[in-house]
Amino acid sequence: MVNGCERPPSWCECHHIEHWVRDGGKTNIADGILLCKHHHLLLHNAHWEIVRRGSRYWLIPPPDVDPRQVPIEMRSKSAALRDFRAEQGRVADQGRAESRTRECAASEERTE
Repeated sequence: MVNGCERPPSWCECHHIEHWVRDGGKTNIADGILLCKHHHLLLHNAHWEIVRRGSRYWLIPPPDVDPRQVPIEMRSKSAALRDFRAEQGRVADQGRAESRTRECAASEERTE
């Protein structure tokens, strides 16, 4: 999931978002993310963090890389998740368009 990493899932290992020792993290699928060995070690050794907000994951850089620690979204490589999110966006866009159409019609009725 690290942006730009092309390692396939079969070459990856699970990173616990809630660390076992520090956070008392459990072995829970919802609290794991696949990272290639290189990025997994880099994440731990350079003190980066990963947080999950809903179905999205964010990298939090250490203060020496970014003093403000601005989150960087990690893009999923899952085609199914990409398709699902795209469909959600289309449905939301359609709903907004229908709402605007109703608002315009109501506005026209009031001016007549």
